[in-house]
Amino acid sequence: MKKNLRNKHICLRRSFKEAKKKEADRKILSRLMKLPVLEKAEKIMVYVSVKGEPDTLKLIEKLIESGKKVYAPRIEDENIVPFRLKNTAELEPGLYKIPQPPPGEKVAPENIDLVVVPGLCFTSTGLRLGRGGGYYDRFLVRLPEETATVGLCYSFGIEESLPCERHDIKVKKVITEKLERRK
Repeated sequence: MKKNLRNKHICLRRSFKEAKKKEADRKILSRLMKLPVLEKAEKIMVYVSVKGEPDTLKLIEKLIESGKKVYAPRIEDENIVPFRLKNTAELEPGLYKIPQPPPGEKVAPENIDLVVVPGLCFTSTGLRLGRGGGYYDRFLVRLPEETATVGLCYSFGIEESLPCERHDIKVKKVITEKLERRK
């Protein structure tokens, strides 16, 4: 079931026209930047978007410009380790060619105020379906309960329900270009 859903959402993303994607990215960024939790957060971990995902590069740049400490995931020993990112030019190809920060200043998960999480699709209650490696589930379980987590996807990425296993971790909020839902 998860494999079929992954394939469905990868196909939906591939068929999303570039002009509509750019407009949706702009709306998602606008909604995200207005979140009180983002305004209060000092240390923010943001995934680095790859083709088809809601664009996070503009978000990262805006957060850095505003003086926030921005961290991005780097994969080490099958786990996400958040490293400080001072500008997007520092990004280098990582596992699966996903851009990642160079090794440097790390932050412990318990010291992060907000995590922006990718997903192929989400439910309105925060269940997520990623690409299947379990990296984010292993990372999210290490966060304190009070850490804010926000999932980003396009409106076609909202599902009524998703298969859920014991290790699947919900995000506390989901943002698309059309809606914002809380857990």
